[in-house]
Amino acid sequence: MEIKDRRYLTVKRLIEAGHITVFKEIFDTIPPSRVAKDLGFNYLRLVKLTDQVDGWILKDVYELAKLIDVEGKVITDLIHNQYAQAGKKRKK
Repeated sequence: MEIKDRRYLTVKRLIEAGHITVFKEIFDTIPPSRVAKDLGFNYLRLVKLTDQVDGWILKDVYELAKLIDVEGKVITDLIHNQYAQAGKKRKK
């Protein structure tokens, strides 16, 4: 069994402590290249999804949640927060 990157545990703790509030902040701690590899994604696809969160497929959200060891709803909430934040910026 492969031991997963310890930075996932760091991300989990940051989410639980309320320091990560939007999806893209996950990648301040763990590089997108690592996450892309672990999810079996193309790197450029993951980078695009980091900015355009409305393209996420629920199955993939739950796979990411499993890597971080949080409930899927936690990741969907982060995605929702980022999407809502981006919507406010577009309306101005």
